[in-house]
Amino acid sequence: MRESAVDGINRAGRWLATNPQQARAEMRAALAQLPDSASAWFNYGLAQHQCGNPDAAIRAYQLSQRCADPPRRQLANNLSQDLLLTQRFSEGWQAYEGRPPSPLPVACRQWYGPCWNGTAPLPAELLVPSEQGFGDTLMALRFARLLAERGCRVQVACQEALVELIAHGCPQVQVRGGLVRAAAPQPWAPMLSLPGMLGVTATTMPFRAGYLTLQPELVEQWRRRLRRRPGHRLVALHWQGKPISEQSLYSSGRSFALQLLAPLAELAGVDVVCLQKGDGSDQWPGPFAQRQVAGQPAVSASTSFLDSAAILANCDLLISSDSAVVHLAGALGVPAWVLLKAIPEWRWGLETEASYWYTSLRLFRQQHPGQWGEPMARVRAALAALLKPGPDGANRMDSAASPGLQPFGYPN
Repeated sequence: MRESAVDGINRAGRWLATNPQQARAEMRAALAQLPDSASAWFNYGLAQHQCGNPDAAIRAYQLSQRCADPPRRQLANNLSQDLLLTQRFSEGWQAYEGRPPSPLPVACRQWYGPCWNGTAPLPAELLVPSEQGFGDTLMALRFARLLAERGCRVQVACQEALVELIAHGCPQVQVRGGLVRAAAPQPWAPMLSLPGMLGVTATTMPFRAGYLTLQPELVEQWRRRLRRRPGHRLVALHWQGKPISEQSLYSSGRSFALQLLAPLAELAGVDVVCLQKGDGSDQWPGPFAQRQVAGQPAVSASTSFLDSAAILANCDLLISSDSAVVHLAGALGVPAWVLLKAIPEWRWGLETEASYWYTSLRLFRQQHPGQWGEPMARVRAALAALLKPGPDGANRMDSAASPGLQPFGYPN
């Protein structure tokens, strides 16, 4: 009997990505024979998450924790994400402390010992090492700025590619690429631990309207380089994150092919600019050959996040998959429409078109896993409606790049 249950667990593992309902059925049968198996409850939690039942996944993970020899690191990571996905913030942030370690916080712990935990008084100086990807750093930068505005001298240690952007766009903090060991111990805190330390919830999120600023001269330089056609709106496009960031079940399936956005090329009065870099950029221009701005070669040649920020500041709208560019737009307060998979990453929640992280975002969610056609149809319809002249003849889209008309993060 035990061997058949183990076989069921193995079969379930093969079904998790492609047929989670079958995986869930296999795991239920295995649990009937192995009710005290930590791995069986863990895999059952995975199947429930993939089936769109995060509350059931949470219960399964908690039962796995009570068994002998649970997979602690994986459990803590998955459990925290489902708790945060369902906005159980107090439990979620606590569990999130068990997330996989990132290189910079690991180095800080080796050099300086335990981190500042948020309960002791805020130190005069604080080193904040970044974690995970570009988007995570951009999203959590707000908390470093918040501490700086409370009187702390904050130094952010982050990915080299983000240093120029943060130095120019968030002068409230100091920034450096990577770490150099200081002669004396110094207070430090991992960047993604800050929201838990600060007790952040959906209703207390700081800087939802944005926290990065740009020099007007840089924005103007890119306005001249882009050369959008007179009377046309400018929409930035992005469709693929880094494949390395989509290797787990919880993060896979966020990206799509450029061809999915092809219906946007049918809309009159729109110029587009491609912000895709690296992986996926070989798909450009595809259906947008006649729609791209004249300055696209200059955009494609730049690998600077600061340049990308200035380009976004000239755009009326970003339409994108779940990627770092979305966080850049949100941090700038630039309107962005985000196409999300049915069970998105924890930061996007499960309901509503609004984001509690950024006021300028609008979320277009899959109704069925893996099916992008329906949310894309809603994106096209929403953009067409905003391009349609109002009763007074005015176009209903606006941005900092096109003053004088109505804002368009959401339709009126």
